[in-house]
Amino acid sequence: MRVMKLDCPTSLPLKIRISDLDVVSYREYVMSLFKMVDKRSRRELLEKMLKMRGRRKITRKLKGSNIFKLKAYILPRDIEVESPEGIALQALTVSNPAAIINDRNSILLLPRIGGLNFSRTLIGYSHVSFGEIQGEMRIRAKVLMMPMLSSESVEDPRVDPDDETHVYHVRAFDVPTWPCFKRFVFPFSARIAHRGDQIIAEEIEPIVVIRDDNVVLLDHFRDTFPLSRNIMLVRPWFDERKIGGVFIGEREENQVKYESLRPVPELLPIPGLEVKVGCNVVLRLSRGERLIIFHSVDHPHGTYHHFAALADDGGEIMGITDEPIISPMHQLYCGRRPATIFVCGAIRAKDKLMLFAGKDNEIIIILESEMDEVFERMKFLCG
Repeated sequence: MRVMKLDCPTSLPLKIRISDLDVVSYREYVMSLFKMVDKRSRRELLEKMLKMRGRRKITRKLKGSNIFKLKAYILPRDIEVESPEGIALQALTVSNPAAIINDRNSILLLPRIGGLNFSRTLIGYSHVSFGEIQGEMRIRAKVLMMPMLSSESVEDPRVDPDDETHVYHVRAFDVPTWPCFKRFVFPFSARIAHRGDQIIAEEIEPIVVIRDDNVVLLDHFRDTFPLSRNIMLVRPWFDERKIGGVFIGEREENQVKYESLRPVPELLPIPGLEVKVGCNVVLRLSRGERLIIFHSVDHPHGTYHHFAALADDGGEIMGITDEPIISPMHQLYCGRRPATIFVCGAIRAKDKLMLFAGKDNEIIIILESEMDEVFERMKFLCG
């Protein structure tokens, strides 16, 4: 699929240098995205998903099982955040961090940070040594990406498994006065760069769908980021049915070919048991294999359980855990959304797998397990 020249109903292109825009120009840009929402595609994708839900080969079970142990945690009081202008920000929540290995001694942590209004969140960055990852951690962070509009949240960073200069994230806009929708949720890619001791987001662009030579957006989809160089994981939410599941589609950079989008039966919600399923993070393994950490949200209480799947570069699921590798850990902490763990980052350190997650939408927890133990839990479909 060739990369198309995008025709956006604004004087601005879809790929923008956000630092070059003032608030009014950015407002024009966002309003143009609202006009690109395609309701027909959402309805058709819902029909596809409903038809495929019964075709899974392995059925998940919800159990209170955990193979990961707590290694470290960060409370809101433990983080000092500085704005681009050097002003201290008040952090009432810190959660859902991505992680990138800097070198053999340190990582780059990208936490979601919430201020006085939890729904208005930003993404920060902090350099952390491996030796600091134990017990209660204290970190200093700077802002990587922050909202420009009063309606906006910037959250849930994920790192491209093949290109760590691209950070995928969500921009949500609560606009109750809009005539058709109350909320728009769009996944974006940001290209980050190092400028001395600072890290900046040079460009951002939304993940778009190419349909019949038209560029369109879905109005509510999260947990959307690359599986590989050619495949995008896409998680639409169908508000009319209150369900969501995982699709894969062919991609060229951040454009997804609509005709290629197909639901993954093993990553769809089980009727009566789950409300939605979404992917959390992808870790590249050897020989073209990818480890996917994904979550399911139970019906009717909304608690999160995490599972693992093994896929090839083309999105074929080769193995999957039928029981959780992470359950809610309700006794660990009680915050704004009890019994909730949400993984956004993963790194492999020799024979161990380290996961970086938010707990109860309020704190960061870092969990660790033996890599072999994850694979021992898998049921293999092929290979």
